[in-house]
Amino acid sequence: MASIVEELQALACDSAVPIADLLRRVKVAATKLDLSGTVAWVDSELNGYGGNLPDYRCVPQRLVYFNMVHGWQPVMFESDEMSEIFSGTRPITSSIREVEELARQPDAFLYLTLPPGIQAQLFQWGIEAEARSQFNRTALTGILDVVRTRILDWALELDRTGIHGEGVSFSTQEKDLARQHTATINFYGSVGNIAGPVGTSAGSVSVNATQRNSTTVSETDARKLAVLLREGASMASNGDETLLNQVADDLDDAAESQPPDRGRLHQALRLARTLVPRLLGWGGRVAAEAEIQRLLGAG
Repeated sequence: MASIVEELQALACDSAVPIADLLRRVKVAATKLDLSGTVAWVDSELNGYGGNLPDYRCVPQRLVYFNMVHGWQPVMFESDEMSEIFSGTRPITSSIREVEELARQPDAFLYLTLPPGIQAQLFQWGIEAEARSQFNRTALTGILDVVRTRILDWALELDRTGIHGEGVSFSTQEKDLARQHTATINFYGSVGNIAGPVGTSAGSVSVNATQRNSTTVSETDARKLAVLLREGASMASNGDETLLNQVADDLDDAAESQPPDRGRLHQALRLARTLVPRLLGWGGRVAAEAEIQRLLGAG
């Protein structure tokens, strides 16, 4: 009878096998080998993400609104920076089963609703029709391909390390090997922007991985700026007030994440950099602009 490691290698190469089924097999093996980081990653994929996301879970999007004559039309922004902030990428937090179901939809494009703050800002700009986040269905296929390849790479790395298993069991020697080679066979934490030795897919795949340059903002820094932005929001127009309060909430939430959600922090800072200069009558504007610039340049 083939071991679970051999089964994973074969099944990962078969595109007809649902990824959720593969992940459950990974969870069995990882649990018996006491690879807690891998189990945590599998649970996030099976149940959906509630905190930090791996980069492969963020897909390119654009903002569109529905025109009664021409159908869905792109929202045009006053600058490339605004376009990047409001479009950019969209996090896909759904379970892998839901992603698989969406990827099977016949439509070329899929649409998601927007946060209330962004919808309110678009209304201020004269776009009264409901806007949506539009992304290509093939982006979801990309998520599925990354996860399938990661499972294959993981099973091959176990094999290379000398961990084969017998059925769904592992010997004491193999469990000892797993502990000795944790750095190359264990996924870690909530998966930050990291590339590791078993492929270059973004996501935390090993403890000795190298982190990309990113904004390093302390929890204290983020909270102080959030307080300052809420003060400025009270002097903003309705749309900007909503957005500034949302930015402040995002700073607080991202700083509370363990580890801090650097991608969300950076996006919030960029949006704040665009909004704060509009607060011409606010005495704290210059200080807020300087702090935002400092934090964007950190790390």
